[in-house]
Amino acid sequence: MRTAFLLLSLGCLLPATSHAVVHEFTPVRDTTIYSDADLANGSGTGMFAGGNGRGTLRRGLIAFDLSSISPGLEVVSAELQMTVLRSANDETTVSLHRVLANWGEGVSDAGDPGGAGTSAASGDATWNFRFFGTPSAWNTPGGDFAGAASTSRTVQGEATYVWEGQLAQC
Repeated sequence: MRTAFLLLSLGCLLPATSHAVVHEFTPVRDTTIYSDADLANGSGTGMFAGGNGRGTLRRGLIAFDLSSISPGLEVVSAELQMTVLRSANDETTVSLHRVLANWGEGVSDAGDPGGAGTSAASGDATWNFRFFGTPSAWNTPGGDFAGAASTSRTVQGEATYVWEGQLAQC
């Protein structure tokens, strides 16, 4: 599993009983999809986002199991912490978008460093398919995601970065 953590601040819906609770979640699935169609990196050690300098795009997908959040609580803020281990050292904006459809993490492993991807295995998410080897295609190549970013931040170089978002007020 890659280094990524999601911290959620939860609050009660009723102001009279309002209190904050912080939960930390690790990803249950993560992968990279590549605009080179049927390439993936479902179980590889790295996750990639952005261009590779040769016109190929890469998108990282991360899923969290939030089912442990008690009914009656709402998420009021979220932080995603990720560590950049390889970078061209160019300043770039990385935006987070909510994925709108379920997707798979297969057993493909692009090796080290893995940025070029490898042939997709059954069940991998790819640029064209939510689950490679099935008829489950994305509605839009590159993934079905919300057009508006949930949050964005500038990154430059190898470091740990935090994306923060205020979601609602109790």
